[in-house]
Amino acid sequence: LADAFFIAASSIAFLHPREWPLSERLATFSRAEPLDFLLMYPESWRLQVDPDSGEGALSLNLLNIVEDYVVGTILIVAAPSEHAPAELVRDRIWGELSTQGYTGELPSFAPVTPTAAFAPRFELVAPVLRHNVPHELRMSVATVAATTLLVALVGPARATDGGPWAINKRAYRLVL
Repeated sequence: LADAFFIAASSIAFLHPREWPLSERLATFSRAEPLDFLLMYPESWRLQVDPDSGEGALSLNLLNIVEDYVVGTILIVAAPSEHAPAELVRDRIWGELSTQGYTGELPSFAPVTPTAAFAPRFELVAPVLRHNVPHELRMSVATVAATTLLVALVGPARATDGGPWAINKRAYRLVL
């Protein structure tokens, strides 16, 4: 039986082979201002760049859409640090989310283990509600080259819908 399984497994050939270690291809977005960066995100997510980000700032959204329903949003804001301290950017993002029906209490940022690209880094995780449905909000903030960079994720809480929660969290970690 082991020999038969080995032969079967070793003779599998894919119709469209590709050299890629992830289950989904990645799309890219790059920008030189206000911070020189390259963003890699899952190809199935929709990118929206805010044309009214302000001078020297960048604001964009990544939307995870399933059957015409947004099941996750990653918000990215980059702005000069002198004009955008972390708490101000956090409050701006929360203000935008509040207009979309999100409610809850935001904790303060807490230090987390820095990544190679972002050191030091601070994060908050908070349960929030949208139309009485439990959601989760995650925010990471770092200062890189005199620029405040904030990445936020909002989507269904794990207990509400574990599938989208896991996909959203993976995309969030990929962005970081």
